[in-house]
Amino acid sequence: IRAYMLRYLADVERFDDIRPMFAFDCILKGIGAVFIGGGEEEGSIAEILWISWDRLITDPRSRMPLYEDSNVRGFATWYPVDEAAARYPKAKDKLKDMSRNAPVMDEFHPDLPQGFTCSYQNEKRVLVVDLWVKNPADKNWYYLCFSGDVLLAKPGISPYIGWRKGKQYATCPLVLV
Repeated sequence: IRAYMLRYLADVERFDDIRPMFAFDCILKGIGAVFIGGGEEEGSIAEILWISWDRLITDPRSRMPLYEDSNVRGFATWYPVDEAAARYPKAKDKLKDMSRNAPVMDEFHPDLPQGFTCSYQNEKRVLVVDLWVKNPADKNWYYLCFSGDVLLAKPGISPYIGWRKGKQYATCPLVLV
């Protein structure tokens, strides 16, 4: 899958824009990550996005260097409340309610909020977590998207498709390098 990923990056996804950020993460931080949205056919790729190292969520019990044995992978992203509400319209009211009492960040550390909400210079933000968990019994990955105690998408089997020996299976679209 990495060969397909690199070919797609070079051909379609503005590889020159992504490469320096990805290389920085790999070399200086020790890990890089990309989100690979799969297509409908074996070997096809629909989208590739760079995920910054500081947004990653990984399995703390993983012992392999690229987290191949990981049972948990994900990433967390801060969104302005209005953008999060537009992305997840079914949870719009709950997101706005939870952000009403958001703690105000000081001007020295606006990028280090605590909890799932924050407010900085009149902008309220919420932390959205995209998480994939591997079921050891069936080897499929399951997806969960939440912010605090608010579910933003229906939990269930991962919508991303992987291929193993010509058969489809639910996979985690987050590849760590």
